[in-house]
Amino acid sequence: MKHTNKSAKRFTSWAAVLTLAASLVIMGLFTACPNAAGGGTSSGGNTSGGTTQSKYTVNFSVEDGNGTLTAKVDGTAINSGAQVEKGKTVTFTAAPAAGYRITGWTRNGGYLPIAGNTYSEPITSDVTVTVAFELDVPNYTVNFSVEGGNGTLTAAGPNGQPITTGTEIAKGKKVRFTAVPATGYMTDSWTISGGTFEAGTGTPENPLARVTVSAPLTVKVSFKPADSIPLSKLIIAGTVLKGYTGEKPRGILRVPAHITEIFGSAFYDCTGITEVHLPESLTKIGSDAFYNCQGIIKLSLSKNLTRIGEYAFYSCRNLEGMLEFPPNLAEIGRGAFNQCFKVSGLDFSKCTQPLTISKGAFQNFRITGTVKLPSCLNSLGEGVFWGCNKVALFDFYACKNPPLTAIGTNAFNYTTGRFKVKTGTGIKELLTASGVDASRIDEEP
Repeated sequence: MKHTNKSAKRFTSWAAVLTLAASLVIMGLFTACPNAAGGGTSSGGNTSGGTTQSKYTVNFSVEDGNGTLTAKVDGTAINSGAQVEKGKTVTFTAAPAAGYRITGWTRNGGYLPIAGNTYSEPITSDVTVTVAFELDVPNYTVNFSVEGGNGTLTAAGPNGQPITTGTEIAKGKKVRFTAVPATGYMTDSWTISGGTFEAGTGTPENPLARVTVSAPLTVKVSFKPADSIPLSKLIIAGTVLKGYTGEKPRGILRVPAHITEIFGSAFYDCTGITEVHLPESLTKIGSDAFYNCQGIIKLSLSKNLTRIGEYAFYSCRNLEGMLEFPPNLAEIGRGAFNQCFKVSGLDFSKCTQPLTISKGAFQNFRITGTVKLPSCLNSLGEGVFWGCNKVALFDFYACKNPPLTAIGTNAFNYTTGRFKVKTGTGIKELLTASGVDASRIDEEP
């Protein structure tokens, strides 16, 4: 009987061991494969390989007051700092106080290009959204462009973000303009309408300009070749260009936009100047201003020019192309273009003011074809076209006496071309008195 009880006890002990072992195996299976039992993850729960976050922090606020910023998830308002389930969309709504409007939005410190008063985003990470307000003042259109090409002009608004021409900017806000020249060019000059540039900006050759908006604004910039003569080398007194400093300048001379006069002998014998471009503001070129500047090959006269001084371009022997004289020109001084052998023609078609062309102004020109004189011609000086023996026709058909009352002696000495005049205008008599043979003059009705 005792032996039987010992066997029963021994059996009971083994059964308990087996039961415990089976329980441990089952528990291990469920731990290794939670999904097999229909289990899921939670915020911070472990999976086979890492941690999956299911909620993120959403912060939002107003910079400097003057309005409110609220947020909702599924139509329910949340507070700043709330934990929002991943993938849920949060809608932020900005409400300015009376008399204010939205200045701009930021997300995690970066600018948000939002025009309205709401912003929505599905949450995939922690996020901080802010909004700022400003006084509700008028907006003005800001236009900007490049004159003549050879570069670009960009602009940034009050928040430092790029804007396009035609953008409306609030009154009192600043706009920053940046001129970017093409390769081989540099910033030339700026113009502005509807405002003023901040001190030290928008100046000639300066690539930067800043303006505080106070009205509809238009800003333009131009570029010039990089081999232009630097403004720092020019001597300028108010609106008068008096000359240069240091060694004789070389390269392209682009006279600044505000200059009204180039002083006499300003660039006398500066043979390194290759081109001369004159601004619309210029009205007077002094005597000997570009005397013997034999390197000049191109000259652009300003449309408001009224006087070209004597010997202003004397012996600019390499000056090429057609000389186009502007509407308001009243005087071409003595010998002004004497010895400019390579000029191909003279165009007086735009001249409208009584015009005096002085002694020897075009002496020894080698131009060919026709020289057509304007109806506003007032007088021709002695030897004005002396030696222009390649001109085929001097056309005076548009002229009459008056206003043309004087043609100087020997004005056409050593020329071989013919003359065209209108019958009954008195021009034939003036020409013959100056020494032109009547047989060279053709009268037409």
